[in-house]
Amino acid sequence: MASATSTTEPPPESIDEQGDITGVPAVTAPLNPSAVTTIPAGCASPSEPQVVFVGQLLNLDDITATFSRLQVRAGSLGGYSTIDSSEGDVVSVRYGRDSKFLHEGNTYLVGAASAINSPILFSKVRESAELFGGDQVIGLSDQGVACPRFDDPIRTFNEDGTSIDTGVFSPLFDNQWQIVLVLLVAIGLVVAGLASMVIIKQLFR
Repeated sequence: MASATSTTEPPPESIDEQGDITGVPAVTAPLNPSAVTTIPAGCASPSEPQVVFVGQLLNLDDITATFSRLQVRAGSLGGYSTIDSSEGDVVSVRYGRDSKFLHEGNTYLVGAASAINSPILFSKVRESAELFGGDQVIGLSDQGVACPRFDDPIRTFNEDGTSIDTGVFSPLFDNQWQIVLVLLVAIGLVVAGLASMVIIKQLFR
């Protein structure tokens, strides 16, 4: 005698008075563990920029750059942008000593953040150097904990996303005529000094 097998049918879908569909079971999408980065205890969380924008460098001084023709890619400028009568929206970003690697008229991709109680955004050109010893400074290596490394998003790049040249001599090569002038002056001084020594020697004879 064959035994009858009973199955439970899912409840049929129906539409309530508000027009919503009812009777549909909730489905939870599977979580992909490889797409989740877990930061171990004691490791620093990655920093996040307040805004990422493309802008043309309008003005530059020793520590601050002012950009115009802004195209915001992510985040918000908040209250850090001002309106210029000829350039439209402009924003100032503080770079400190890294400002020497920027050039007026060039267009850059800028990731900037705001400091606490600061009226101006800040960014950098050079990648932040890791502290001497890395994780050993805080003793994480003794516990076998490896902190993940994240690219610093609070940086400024060329418009195409490539890194800006930060070589020690790169600012010098930007002013090649000045280098030539300095070399000519130095050579002239050396020649004049040698000629003076010869003349003085001849006078004493």
